[in-house]
Amino acid sequence: MAYHACEAFYAKIGKYYKVTIIDNNMEIIDEEITDVTFEEQLPFALTFSPTNAKLLDFLLINHGVDYSAEQISELADIPERSLHRSFKCLLEQKLILRTKPNQTYRYTANVKSPAVHALITFQELTLLSKFESLKKIHSQNYIKNE
Repeated sequence: MAYHACEAFYAKIGKYYKVTIIDNNMEIIDEEITDVTFEEQLPFALTFSPTNAKLLDFLLINHGVDYSAEQISELADIPERSLHRSFKCLLEQKLILRTKPNQTYRYTANVKSPAVHALITFQELTLLSKFESLKKIHSQNYIKNE
C-alpha cells in the first residue's frame, strides 16, 4: 500500500504547528512555531502566490481545455520557468490535472475537485460583479453625455 506523506503547517487559534500528514492522518511533530515567516506556507499564501493565481485564473476561465506549458506561458504571459513551480504546487493540491497525450504534458483545471468548483463559482461571481459595475458606470456616463 502506497502512502502519501507531506510536511505542512497547521494553524489553530493563531498558533502554528509543523505537522506530518500521511493519508489524511495528521501528527504534530513540533511544538508551537511562532516565527511569522511560516505564514508563507499556509494554504492560501502558498496556493495563491501571484504566479499560481494567474495560472489558476487562466485555467479556470478556460476550464475544459488543456494547454501545454508553452501555450500557457504565451497566452497567460507567465515565464515558463515560473509555471513549472506553480504546476508542482497546484498538482499536489489537485487543483489542476496533467496529461501526456503525446510527447508534451498538457494542463487543465481539475473540474472534478470541489475546490475547483468553488473557485470557478467565485471567479464567475467576481467577473459578473465587475461587469455589472462597469455597465453601471458606462450607463451613468452615457446619461451625462446626453
